Amino acid sequence: MTTKNKTPIGHVLVYGTLRPGSTENVKTLRGFKMFYGGFYPCVVKSGNPDDEIVVESVPVHDTDHLARLDAYEGFYEGRPEDS
Repeated sequence: MTTKNKTPIGHVLVYGTLRPGSTENVKTLRGFKMFYGGFYPCVVKSGNPDDEIVVESVPVHDTDHLARLDAYEGFYEGRPEDS
């Protein structure tokens, strides 16, 4: 079992239904666009400052937490081209 660090090892930006709903860590990213990717929403850099998405910064406290997020998102660290 992993002990949860009090200090985060990093943060992830979440959007849409993954946002926990806090108001203190909400940010607006300009120049990004959200679209439906078939199975789930996707975000891409558009370069257009009129495009914006609302995200929430969520702390990651340990590498197990990050690994669970990667698995949920279908990200494979050793094979990013397949992610």
